[in-house]
Amino acid sequence: MDSKFVVFGAGLAAGLGVAYCIETQKRTSIVGVVGLLVTRWDSLDTNKDGQVDKDEFINGVGNLYGGGKDLSKSELAKLHAFIMATRAQLDTNSDGNISVNELFSGLKAALGALSGKAIRTSQDLKDALHMFKTGTSLTIVPGVNASVLGREWRCTFTTGNGNAGGLINSKALEEAQKLLDGTLAQVKSIAGVQRVARVVCGGCQDFKVIIAAGVDDYKAWEANGFAPEKDFLEKLGKIGGITGAETQTYTYEEFNTKVVPVGDQITLVPGVNAGTLGREWRCKFTPSSGSPAEGALICSTSLEKAQEVFDVMLDELKAIPSVCGINRTVCGSCQDFKINIVLPLKEYTEWEARDFAPEKAFCQALSNLQGIHNVETQKYTFVNL
Repeated sequence: MDSKFVVFGAGLAAGLGVAYCIETQKRTSIVGVVGLLVTRWDSLDTNKDGQVDKDEFINGVGNLYGGGKDLSKSELAKLHAFIMATRAQLDTNSDGNISVNELFSGLKAALGALSGKAIRTSQDLKDALHMFKTGTSLTIVPGVNASVLGREWRCTFTTGNGNAGGLINSKALEEAQKLLDGTLAQVKSIAGVQRVARVVCGGCQDFKVIIAAGVDDYKAWEANGFAPEKDFLEKLGKIGGITGAETQTYTYEEFNTKVVPVGDQITLVPGVNAGTLGREWRCKFTPSSGSPAEGALICSTSLEKAQEVFDVMLDELKAIPSVCGINRTVCGSCQDFKINIVLPLKEYTEWEARDFAPEKAFCQALSNLQGIHNVETQKYTFVNL
């Protein structure tokens, strides 16, 4: 492949990654960025010298599409550098202008070369942009991408013999938490770790630790034996009242993570406090016959359809007052599809009074899908550590 094209493609990937990341967090859109490449560029040349320098771009772009008003100067500077490089490479006939054909031929070719997959459909484009936003990305089935993998350490605890002062009484849970407290610094020092969370369900008596890392960092951690996993599980299994100490790997994608004020906390047992609760919507999907789609790991029409249901309702979930986390986990081997919505205690209670809308519609839509079964919900404490 021509080295100039590789350089252009790398720059294009980085620029679109910046644009895509900004799109997911603010009000700008990639459509607006593309528009700047072709139709509105000349309007930014305020001194009419035939060039659009960085200052002209930063000062003028906010007036072209609403997202510009939300972007920092450093973000706008990155977009300016990306657009400048891209315009030069896309002008294949060197006439100083970029035609629509030049634009889309160049973008599709570069994205396809760098992602290793031809860009034929809008879904192909979405998958490629997701990859450049996040780094190495896996496609479970078309439309279900994952750039982060989660490793779950879990067990079941028994009640009784514990100290007073909590909603439940469990010496086993107290000791499990003490073990986690002593291991937490080592877990957080794992290279590339993005999230460490603890799930406790008093009703099901579940104790879980989730460690999430990007695909490449996860593989490096796996090559190191998931340390300190072995030591943690051995010690966990020796605690009286702890059973079923085991692990699971799944994809772990966050769709809405933000810091919101957390008010009251509950104490399950002394040492195990929580200011946020998670509501989990889950189901099992079934494999489909035939080979996986190009670039996909498995074949499952029911999983594709379940993701489509989630896509339709995602904006409604993001609009829930004070929602601080929306996570999706998918396990291909266990055939699990799970959505977790996290809120502070007070806001969770208010959401509960509204019947957890749109929970009923979501679960009904899943239940209507062929190949989906075991549709159910669960409440637990979910705390980012």
